[in-house]
Amino acid sequence: MNFEKGDLVFGTRPWNEGTTLGVIVDKAESSSDLPTFRVFWMNQGGNTFSSAPSFLYWEMPDAIRKVEIT
Repeated sequence: MNFEKGDLVFGTRPWNEGTTLGVIVDKAESSSDLPTFRVFWMNQGGNTFSSAPSFLYWEMPDAIRKVEIT
């Protein structure tokens, strides 16, 4: 899937699946030639790795799923 800045995403991995919603705020190429995405996560206490109401974290493409708005 092609992700861009501003995309809304859900987490698919244990460290981000308890978050409510995220938005991609930055994109970078990693050493493995796969892009990484800095995601601003909104958290309502469901994430087991962070109790902060929001946080930034770099994610790989297989760790996020784009929210499809119809």
